Amino acid sequence: MSNRVGLVLMRSTFGGLPRARDCAQRWAALSGLAWVLGCGGATMASTTPGDVLVASREVSAPYAHDHGSAQGAGVLGWSEELDPRLRRVFDPTAFEPLPPPRPGSWRERVREPSQSFAEFAAARFDRPDATRSTLVLLPLGSFPSEFVFEDGSVQVVHSPELAELQGFAAAFFGLPVDVVTPIPIEPLDLPVRERLGHARYDALGVIDAVAPVLPAHAHSMIVLINHDLTAGPEQGYGFGYATHSERLAVMSFARLGPRRSGSAPGTDVDEVTRARAYKLLAHELAHTFGLHHCEYFACVMNGVADVEDLDELPLELCPVYLRKLMLAVGFDPEGRYRGLEAFYGERGMEAEAAWVRGRLEEIGGG
Repeated sequence: MSNRVGLVLMRSTFGGLPRARDCAQRWAALSGLAWVLGCGGATMASTTPGDVLVASREVSAPYAHDHGSAQGAGVLGWSEELDPRLRRVFDPTAFEPLPPPRPGSWRERVREPSQSFAEFAAARFDRPDATRSTLVLLPLGSFPSEFVFEDGSVQVVHSPELAELQGFAAAFFGLPVDVVTPIPIEPLDLPVRERLGHARYDALGVIDAVAPVLPAHAHSMIVLINHDLTAGPEQGYGFGYATHSERLAVMSFARLGPRRSGSAPGTDVDEVTRARAYKLLAHELAHTFGLHHCEYFACVMNGVADVEDLDELPLELCPVYLRKLMLAVGFDPEGRYRGLEAFYGERGMEAEAAWVRGRLEEIGGG
């Protein structure tokens, strides 16, 4: 979950690529990781960490739902030439407006510039192509369950099955998804930070370490771990971290379970964990396409500072960000919705499936 604060943190606290190369060599010696993934030759230039809690700042004004205005044209990319079917796909009245920021939430704490569709379209971002068209999930540790010793006690961390995460990512992004065989994390000697007497894996260090083994066929890669992450000395822990241009991300399952977080919008532990994992996976991977945080609608790309923010995210992109991802990936929006409807239906996620069916009916694809 990216923000502009992170560039200073990386440059002031990070050693750069020599350490990454050393770590990659250890990985290759321990597990043959470089052989499994290939070498994409990635370099790290300007990484931006997420979930960094900073001093309270003024929050950006929400987007006014007037798609006929000049603001709406820039934000949503609206034009009179837009196909009528796509007008229905991106109809802003079909999506939830951005609610007022909750005290202590990301938007109450962090001031961020908005990113309109026009700004995104004009910026440099990586499109999938014939060579790099796959999303890669790189699990470090044991999945779907692992015993983790942190904060002076043993925690049992649960996650959805890797095949389930693979299926969700494929439906959400409309791209093929590969999953690497899980690799033990302890022998890798990844960098850690001390925070309030507790060791957390350094999210920037994890990103730096995996950069040399980004697969040549991958559009982007996300590391999955069951331990706590942190991205700076002022952060107790973070859910995830992603880059906007280097096509790399990391996410942690350590605090997604309601028994650890102490918060759950329901009673079924597996359902709560699943919903949080899907949202976080979609959020962090979307950053690797160049999508910044959403300041316009309730959207899975809204910033996240705590578990309450995470629970408030809808499991969907707003019209502005749906159009950005469509531009980046090139999927058919009706086909994407049909894939998500099938995926949610197979897993008994009736509310999510019903929402997608409603969108299909409204745009004429039901």
